[in-house]
Amino acid sequence: IARLRALAAAGGTALGATLLAACGGGDSEPQDASGLLERPEETTSQARNGGVWQDRIDGDILGLDVNLNTSSTSFQQMAPVYEHLVKYSLSKGDPVDGPVVGEVAESFEFSGDGLTLTMKLRPDNTWDPRPPTSGRVMTVDDVKFSWERTIARSPFAGDMYTGLNPTAPIESLTTPDSSTISIKLAYPYRSVLEVLAHNTYFYVMPVETDGGFDARNETRGSGPFFLEEWRPSERFVFKKNPNWYEENRPFLDGIQRTIISDYSTALSQFEAGAIWTL
Repeated sequence: IARLRALAAAGGTALGATLLAACGGGDSEPQDASGLLERPEETTSQARNGGVWQDRIDGDILGLDVNLNTSSTSFQQMAPVYEHLVKYSLSKGDPVDGPVVGEVAESFEFSGDGLTLTMKLRPDNTWDPRPPTSGRVMTVDDVKFSWERTIARSPFAGDMYTGLNPTAPIESLTTPDSSTISIKLAYPYRSVLEVLAHNTYFYVMPVETDGGFDARNETRGSGPFFLEEWRPSERFVFKKNPNWYEENRPFLDGIQRTIISDYSTALSQFEAGAIWTL
């Protein structure tokens, strides 16, 4: 920005002024002479419930097991279904830069020395109504099971667990009672909240995952949506979880993601209104 200011001051050129505006270096916001730019506006209060979002992805996935996955496209299909201990919240400015808040954990706090993160389990969180979870309430046994399964199988476990990487932040996760989760840290590290909220690291799955259903090809989650159908190379169909803990959320009744790998085909579908994102 300093170099651009010097350029503008030295030459007084349209280029210098344009560069300054592009970098936000001017004294006022750039003016949109074309009238084509859309200004972001908070419209949540105007939202109405209902509808199925017609989405598109450009490739299929290898499976739905969160602990065996390394693909961002796969995680995109798991994130609406499985929950984390904590999550990012919305903010008034940047919608992806809100503070970390509870998800599976209703509340959390650090000890004075920063070496223990204590969480309280949300009491009203229920699993998928389909067998074998059959809509039962989530317990700390699910959290403990998920942690042990994650550190045993996930390719990302070494980023979290000191047993696999001495520089990682988490030494252990225990459940002292029926509502408490205790995370012991190797060193004070408040950014462990961002680790636990990140979409690649630690998802909470039901204890029925191993043996109760095929986690590679179907899901039994507790998130805002259930994955109702996965047709390989064709589509994903998500259905609203009517019992999700956030009142009046999600707004949508569902999401359908059609797998379209060819760009020209996707463009024609978008222009025809068959898909809404591209």
